[in-house]
Amino acid sequence: MADFRIAKRKCRPGITVEEALDDDRNMIPALSVLQHTTQFENELWDRRSQIEEVVSRHLGIPTSGFELTSPDEWLTGSFNLCIFIHSIKGPNLPGRAILRIPLPFNAGETFSLGSCEEKLRCEAATYIWLSRHCPAIPIPRLLGIGFPGTHSFSAITNETLWNRLVWQLRHGWAWLWGRADTLAPFSIHHRHSLHDVGYLLIEYVEEGKMLSCSWKQHCQDPIRRANLYHGLAKIMLSLGKVPLPRIGSWILGHDATIRLTNRPFFDLTALWNQHKIPAIVPRERTYTSAKAFVHDVLRYQDNRMRHQPNSILSEKDGIYQLAALVGLRDLLSLFYGSSSGTFVLNLVDMHQSNIFVDENWNITRLIDFEFAPVCPIEMPWLSSMGVDQLEGSNRDEYKVLYDEFADIVEQEEEAGQMSNSYSQGLRESWASGQFFFNLALRSINAFPAIFEEHLQSRYFEKFDFDMDGLQWAERWDEGEDLMDFIARKNKDRERYEVQIREIFSAAKAAEGMKSTDDELSSIGGI
Repeated sequence: MADFRIAKRKCRPGITVEEALDDDRNMIPALSVLQHTTQFENELWDRRSQIEEVVSRHLGIPTSGFELTSPDEWLTGSFNLCIFIHSIKGPNLPGRAILRIPLPFNAGETFSLGSCEEKLRCEAATYIWLSRHCPAIPIPRLLGIGFPGTHSFSAITNETLWNRLVWQLRHGWAWLWGRADTLAPFSIHHRHSLHDVGYLLIEYVEEGKMLSCSWKQHCQDPIRRANLYHGLAKIMLSLGKVPLPRIGSWILGHDATIRLTNRPFFDLTALWNQHKIPAIVPRERTYTSAKAFVHDVLRYQDNRMRHQPNSILSEKDGIYQLAALVGLRDLLSLFYGSSSGTFVLNLVDMHQSNIFVDENWNITRLIDFEFAPVCPIEMPWLSSMGVDQLEGSNRDEYKVLYDEFADIVEQEEEAGQMSNSYSQGLRESWASGQFFFNLALRSINAFPAIFEEHLQSRYFEKFDFDMDGLQWAERWDEGEDLMDFIARKNKDRERYEVQIREIFSAAKAAEGMKSTDDELSSIGGI
């Protein structure tokens, strides 16, 4: 069984049982993702007439006015399935569009009911907010929205004259009450099919290609990199011009208004749902204090330690991780004091596949806003290195990129006749170590290495793991005996390893039966 592999996604190499056991993430959900995704795709293809009906309603054209691609052209990501709509014929419409549907299993819908809807409502609201408040940021058009159930919304530009008039009346009424900027430019209607899924219908990006397509080839090109950094700087400064009153996420209501009333929805929220780790932040919670928000982000990691079956690999590893969490908690007041701080919308998922560029790396479009919380200003990631790889020469290399970006931000501030507060904040963040503190906060499992490499020696100079690690780790939860907790986690890990081996054994047996059936069918056909 050592060479047998289970694929996690289509057209991707699978992993062996030993590779799964060596991974410090919970691999049980990942090993069944492809099975669930394939089943979901097949179910949707069987209901393609319903999909066509939904798309037709949103675009305001008959089903003969576009083509729905087949499943072999669909694209699956970590949390979404993308169905491509081609050959669209109609006024004011793009030539192609994407129907983006959350994958229920990946989003943890069975564990946390409503996860798909929360994700959709936050992403839709972010599209609407960006198009209204930061029109200089290049994003695709949002054409239609569907929540699980019947509630649907179509862009007002594609609606009938009557629906446009109704919307204008609503907009006028909202203006009288000073709430015109909260009303989305969408008409509300109820769909007659596809009730059990939610979706976004988005314009297909025609301008440029994903940055990831040319990253390896051109990442050392200083001219292209400068163009990219100028684009990123303009986006960050554009977002920074609109300070917001609290930490949270924008959400689209059933009445087609957007409100900053949802908890900050970011990747850890979705991943914890997928891995069946209980949420510690209710969906309706927002924050007026950065310190309270960061405190709860640290509690996300506390819950991972308790509920992920393989979160602790050994007694030494448990002490190492828990001591790091205690150290991060001790630094909280240093980096996030009592002041409320400045909160802006952050595009925290702006990785290379979510940025489209032209041949010279000028940004043409940004996509995917499912993780876009309002929170203290965050720095975009500037490298293909992992966050736990910034050691030695890698750190020096990244510092060069960081300084280059900060200099370009300052140039853009001067060009826009702005203060240099953003570029100065970036430099201070690196100098103080807050940059690394924030990296540790947002990491799934690299926070101990980040703490040890970049924060421990700076702020806890006399700390020695062999001498002080146990004492620190005991402070993690003073209401629970540390060694009893680690012993329970070791038993959890042993049961987890048995489950992993059983999954591989069952998958190999199933493949053997399939091969036998195929062989018999072949013989029968001779």
